[in-house]
Amino acid sequence: MIFSRLAIENVGVFRGPVEFDLAPSARSSGRRPIILFGGMNGAGKTTLFESFKLALYGAGAFWPPISRERYEAEMRNRLSRHPSTLSDPARAAVELDVVHAHLGRSHRYTIHREWDFQNKNMREGLQVLCDGVPLNEVEQSLWQDFVWDLIPPGLSRLYFFDGEKIQSLAEDSSGAIQLADSFKSLVGLDLVDRLSRDLEFIVARELGRGGVSKIGKRLESAHRGLEKLHERRAELLSERASRQSDIDSQVTELESRERRLASEGGGWVKHRDAIAKVQAEASAGILNIDARLRELASAEYPFALTRSLATEARGRIEREVESDQESQAIRFLKTRLSSNIESTTRREVASLDPGVRRIVTNTVDRILEEAFHPRTVEDEKVNLNHLSPKEAARVCNWFDDGSTAVAAEVEGLCTRRNELLNRQLNAASKLAKAPSQVQLAPIVSELNALYKRLGEAKAGITRIDEDLAKIDREIEVAHRRMQDIKDEISHQERQSETLTMARHVGAALGEFQKSLVRARLSQVTRSLEESFAALSRKKGWLGKIHVDPESFSVTLIDRGGHPLPKERLAAGEKQIYAVALLWSLARASGRNLPFIIDTPLGRLDSDHRRMLVQSFLPHASEQVIVFSTDTEVDRPYFNALSPHVSRSYHLVHDEGLGMTRAERGYFWEGEGLVAGQ
Repeated sequence: MIFSRLAIENVGVFRGPVEFDLAPSARSSGRRPIILFGGMNGAGKTTLFESFKLALYGAGAFWPPISRERYEAEMRNRLSRHPSTLSDPARAAVELDVVHAHLGRSHRYTIHREWDFQNKNMREGLQVLCDGVPLNEVEQSLWQDFVWDLIPPGLSRLYFFDGEKIQSLAEDSSGAIQLADSFKSLVGLDLVDRLSRDLEFIVARELGRGGVSKIGKRLESAHRGLEKLHERRAELLSERASRQSDIDSQVTELESRERRLASEGGGWVKHRDAIAKVQAEASAGILNIDARLRELASAEYPFALTRSLATEARGRIEREVESDQESQAIRFLKTRLSSNIESTTRREVASLDPGVRRIVTNTVDRILEEAFHPRTVEDEKVNLNHLSPKEAARVCNWFDDGSTAVAAEVEGLCTRRNELLNRQLNAASKLAKAPSQVQLAPIVSELNALYKRLGEAKAGITRIDEDLAKIDREIEVAHRRMQDIKDEISHQERQSETLTMARHVGAALGEFQKSLVRARLSQVTRSLEESFAALSRKKGWLGKIHVDPESFSVTLIDRGGHPLPKERLAAGEKQIYAVALLWSLARASGRNLPFIIDTPLGRLDSDHRRMLVQSFLPHASEQVIVFSTDTEVDRPYFNALSPHVSRSYHLVHDEGLGMTRAERGYFWEGEGLVAGQ
């Protein structure tokens, strides 16, 4: 698939119609997949980057999702305006040509989307052409669905990314949440989950129609509860994405202020950077440890604090279970023997005097009572817990877990927390002793406020992650509750052919999901190992990468077989890891879509920039569209990329007119005006 042309009109800093030829060219030396856009900050690079998504998805281009009112406000803000113009334009448009080959035939799809602001409310129009004529084989109301099928939004988040997306993935300590959602969308597991829940609803409905309506109502109620939990989880993920976006913006602002401080403060700032980094890493580590301690405190750890009581309670439970089992056996034997003796005694004493017969019967009853009286301990005549053997075993396991592994883990976490706290306090002490410079005081004050805001924002992310973990546990409990109801249902008679088929399909879906996860996750893991090894400047240290199939948490393992926490990676290595993760997921999708990357090199050191320029950009896909400043892809990197560049554009912003024009060629390779007047 190739994006052959992009045209925009009255969007952002682009006034009037502006068109870009994006088709890659090939020469005798090989394919040239890169389309390079160069521009200073504010020249319109992000506007063009977002225009691809707006053309394809409209309101769906925004993540997390926004309301219709917010969407209209966003599009009004993107309308090209400037005080020098007599009137503002009343419409904006974006048009994208997509060349796609299917079943051996190549077609050019033109996706035209426009926004009309002449009336009070915005009107949006979408038109899809195939080889220059309207797509008549698909109803107009389904054109957006056709575009989604052509380039699914979930996949576009893997192929269209910017520096903030890379930063977000790089700073995620485990990568589990974002990897899980991307992977599920990638292989269609979200659809499998949806289908499984729909099948459960069908089962509940069929049971309500049949003779076991009471069980059906219970299952239907449990299903509704599970749906609410999934809705709440989706809300939390959306909130997390929004907050992560705020954090990325704050990090960008911090970097800008730090650069300003460095330019005015000299060598002291370089020393302060290292101390501040130590302090930030220690703070982040403390937050993660505190989250884990809270999780353990809400589970088995309380048993480790009361070991003697737990041991006594365990003994009591075991004796009560033994006593209950003995009592049940005695009652059974007593009943059987009493019945046999009574019938025998009645035959033997039938001819005796009634008074004698009564004495014999009472004597036999007393002997049986004494023989089968259960053993008791004086202070345990009353059963306090009333636990079944299965429940007693589960409680005893809690005692064991709380007194062994969990206690050891908490001790290790506390030791590690003290180390990090000492490191944090030491760094804070060093920062406090820094020399006072009056001219730097306002910038330092702003930086401190930004660091405080960033810490609060990261703490908010941690709280959301804790809520997500809690929701995941509740979902697990809800699934177990539904399984218990299903087990009860299995003892009932089959209700209908639909119900039987739904059960079979549900079982098959479960097996299919497990097999699909194992197969595709193995493919993604191998691809991630290859991509990370290709992009990392340090070779030979990585042994393998393990992705947990349940939690999707990522563990890096060195050549010696030891886990390597991602926090120990350098900042540049984290960014390279994030790019490798996106690249491996994209390759595993099986869809050869264009990569569109906005300012990918801004936070990388020179070595990692070189690796990205040499190993990723020329080989990522058949088409790679890159937006860069002159400090990212500078002259040496431009010369290295030139053999792979088909077309380059220089975005030049005119401050007086408030608009951008596009010139063919990169910053220093201008070849004349090509778009924008």
